[in-house]
Amino acid sequence: MLNDRYIRKICLGTAQFGMDYGISNRTGMVSAGQAHDILDYAAKIGITMLDTAAVYGKSEEVIGAFVSGHKAPFRIVSKMPPVADRSSAEETLRRSLDRLKVRALYGYLVHSVQDFLKDPKPWDELAGLKDRGLVDKIGFSVYSPADVEKLFDKKIAFDIIQLPYSVFDRRFETYLSVFRKKRIETCVRSVFLQGLAFLDPYSLPKKLEKAKDHILRLNRLSYESGISVNGLCLNFVLANDLVSSVVFGVDGLDQLRKNTEDTGKLKKIKDLHNLLDEISIDDEDVLLPYRWNQP
Repeated sequence: MLNDRYIRKICLGTAQFGMDYGISNRTGMVSAGQAHDILDYAAKIGITMLDTAAVYGKSEEVIGAFVSGHKAPFRIVSKMPPVADRSSAEETLRRSLDRLKVRALYGYLVHSVQDFLKDPKPWDELAGLKDRGLVDKIGFSVYSPADVEKLFDKKIAFDIIQLPYSVFDRRFETYLSVFRKKRIETCVRSVFLQGLAFLDPYSLPKKLEKAKDHILRLNRLSYESGISVNGLCLNFVLANDLVSSVVFGVDGLDQLRKNTEDTGKLKKIKDLHNLLDEISIDDEDVLLPYRWNQP
């Protein structure tokens, strides 16, 4: 059963359209044909936002091929690549627009706050591109609360922020009301922590062994409540009224159908909130996927 209100909060992630993505992904990159089936279904059920990035392989091109042949009303958020992979902000944005076959983006994010701190000039360029109508909202993709504090310290005015948030990762919860007061659109990602929620807790890579008890608690709660792990993770973030949109990717049409059907279980999630609090993890070696392969 679909919950139309929460379907509208979904921002479909498209990293899988251009690359192998997610620790639990066993099928690899989604083919162009599969991607178009996913986008077609997403448009039909009322999903209106897509998340992509220049560094997601061919993701922007795959979306552009679909958009050029359909009238799907997608609002697209993309991200500026790292300094080493781009030229001026305008040239970089225009290349994304060309690949996406659109005249303007809904959102354009600086992919790394560290890049911004090293060279804030592109941010000034982005503000000018917003004034010229090439993008509606500009902002940042962040990985830790320290990133947010650095932006606040520098008094940077931004419209949109994307951050990780899940039953495991609660580091940003105290900021959500702050963003609301500042009228900053909050888009959350990593709701399944790149698939960690679905791994066998007894067969975890050594780097992730600290997550074992938390995954076991999640599985136990799933069994006792009759709600799938997928449904628990997804509806936990959708139920938060301070969250503007929720990004998740899929590896096929069946998975998108399953995820969207799980939105019908949202009311039950609110009754389980206290139990879900026990699943949170503090260790950033687990919460930050880029650290999983570090020695």
